[in-house]
Amino acid sequence: MHKRCMWDMWCSIQRSGWKSGACNRGKPGRAEFRYEGEEYRISLGGVYQKENAVLAIETLKMLSEIGFPTTEEQRKDGLFRTRWNGRFTVLSREPLFIVDGAHNPAAAEKMASSIRHYFDGKKIYFIIGMFRDKDYREVLSKTCPYAEKIFTIEAPDNPRALPAEELALAAREFHRDVQAMKSVEEAVETAYSLAGEEDVILAFGSLSFIGILSETVEKRRTNKECWTYRNAEGTLIKIDEEILLLFQSDGNLRSSSCV
Repeated sequence: MHKRCMWDMWCSIQRSGWKSGACNRGKPGRAEFRYEGEEYRISLGGVYQKENAVLAIETLKMLSEIGFPTTEEQRKDGLFRTRWNGRFTVLSREPLFIVDGAHNPAAAEKMASSIRHYFDGKKIYFIIGMFRDKDYREVLSKTCPYAEKIFTIEAPDNPRALPAEELALAAREFHRDVQAMKSVEEAVETAYSLAGEEDVILAFGSLSFIGILSETVEKRRTNKECWTYRNAEGTLIKIDEEILLLFQSDGNLRSSSCV
């Protein structure tokens, strides 16, 4: 039985000098890296996930040695298929909407590294909700400098939640443009109204509101009514409801389900 602890394993990994491959800037969610001569792909967001993947590989190798075997192909397939909601998870695109459960200084530092890697030079709109028993000022100090604008929320139905106004007051120590919002839904809609297609919306601070936030983003996406318009070449073009009035007198306009 192996008695090597996880720390010893991690030190061994670091000494091995593993090298990561290309990771697309501005497109989090997939990465490639090489480790001990093998190519791996992962579907998790966040630059730190490659380190986690290498640790998982080493753990599986140790388990194989004590009677729980896995093949190299099984390891590669497992890493690629792994999903972890709330860890730099992409909810929608154009603009990119990402949710992360970072709620302590260490996680905030990891998230900041991902922001620098993926979104250098981009406008990022923050939605932040935190618990009062967390080191929220340290989290804010590590993350606020990367924001274009910050919206604070109170995590719903949780007595530990820090009120949005109180969180906004703390955030203003590190950023001049901070607005307290009345609800998750209001924060999402306001962020969408400001963000352009190439911008980023990043929500973080607590795993407790990820569920309602994800539902809000999905509902917004699926409930947006769409229409189709047949152009001169006979092609059906999908248009948003907001543009409907421009074509309301045209008989070729018809409603359709949003895809």
